[in-house]
Amino acid sequence: MPSFYSLKALYKGEEVSFEKFRNQLYQKYHQGLAVIAFPCNQFGNQEPFSNEEIRKFAFEKYHATFPIFDKIDVNGPNASPVYSYLKRASHTGDIEWNYVKFLVSPQGKVLRFAPWTDPLQLEPHIRAWLGFTE
Repeated sequence: MPSFYSLKALYKGEEVSFEKFRNQLYQKYHQGLAVIAFPCNQFGNQEPFSNEEIRKFAFEKYHATFPIFDKIDVNGPNASPVYSYLKRASHTGDIEWNYVKFLVSPQGKVLRFAPWTDPLQLEPHIRAWLGFTE
């Protein structure tokens, strides 16, 4: 199985390698943490809009500061290689709803969290993986 960081996805129609996120400085921890999002319209037609409309909504209404990649499928025969990898690496099955969260450690370990998981519940894992102590 390839590493997560060897994968690529489309962002504004351009292919982006995830290698760029391995050591990117980002928000609170300023090292090793990157947040990226992938819209999907496979769940109740929640994302029927274009990639640009989705980005505009997230950036303007929620002040998102992270990359929102182009819309993808997460399940089925057209599932993005990114999500195929994440499901395999976390030893889990199909994505059940939007907002499933994955954490990928700097070493490539993958943890999956349910859609209803509050993002703040991921913080202990992030802190441990990045070597933060109280």
